[in-house]
Amino acid sequence: MQRIALARPNTLILFPESIIPTWNLTHDLRWAATFAQLKSHHTGLLIGTTIPVANTQANRNVLLSRGYTERLSYVQRVPVPLGMWHFGDRRNGFPDLRVIMDDVYVRGDRVEYHWTLIGTNTGPGGTGRSAHIHGFESWQIGEDELIASSQGCFDQAEYLRQLGE
Repeated sequence: MQRIALARPNTLILFPESIIPTWNLTHDLRWAATFAQLKSHHTGLLIGTTIPVANTQANRNVLLSRGYTERLSYVQRVPVPLGMWHFGDRRNGFPDLRVIMDDVYVRGDRVEYHWTLIGTNTGPGGTGRSAHIHGFESWQIGEDELIASSQGCFDQAEYLRQLGE
């Protein structure tokens, strides 16, 4: 994880649940120096994982952010596991997809994460054309310091134009 993340400055890297199935405080302590390095390289991590629910045998699905991001947890509001996320779908995949973190703004109880998506639509049934689009996610932070709501925005017409659709 550390080697992969540190080799990609100015990006946001998604780790699916298969990388770190369960997260605990030990992970934060073990990788504290790496998270500091990531922050200095403007690299953020979004980690799909589970965390233990206190005083139970249960786990909670979460999306954690570390590195060059606000330290947020997106708890049980992710509709599908990260490993299943595709921009487009399996038929129109982007095997070389990169999401670059442009900036993060904190405005009161809202956080805006601005990104650039770059990839070539060469998956099975793809157009073979490249896409380079910008967008952002606006997260409202609840009193529990978790993401209470999320709204994304990008120019879908421009995205489809670049793919020739």
